[in-house]
Amino acid sequence: MSESERRQTTKGIWMSKNKKETGMAENILVMDVEGTDGRERGEDQDFERKSALFALATSEVLIVNIWETQVGLYNGANMGLLKTVFEVNLQLFLKDKQSNLRSLLFFVIRDHL
Repeated sequence: MSESERRQTTKGIWMSKNKKETGMAENILVMDVEGTDGRERGEDQDFERKSALFALATSEVLIVNIWETQVGLYNGANMGLLKTVFEVNLQLFLKDKQSNLRSLLFFVIRDHL
């Protein structure tokens, strides 16, 4: 699939709570946050930054989904936003060494659909 064929699949932030209470933890909340590389928002990066920082601040696990062709590209991989996410992660969670409340950053690198 070429870049021109890809399009936004999530708009805004969608949340869903675990409905099945037997066999799984009851306090699971899944958030799907709008991607940061969509053309739909144009150059407006305000929402991208706020949603990424919101996800980082409220999540135990943050999955960063990136195309293989964008690895190493500063703008394509949105390295500026990733830099902000890492800096805020360090500020939030490394100040207090006693705290176990940290977000796991998990990178998924896609090379196909």
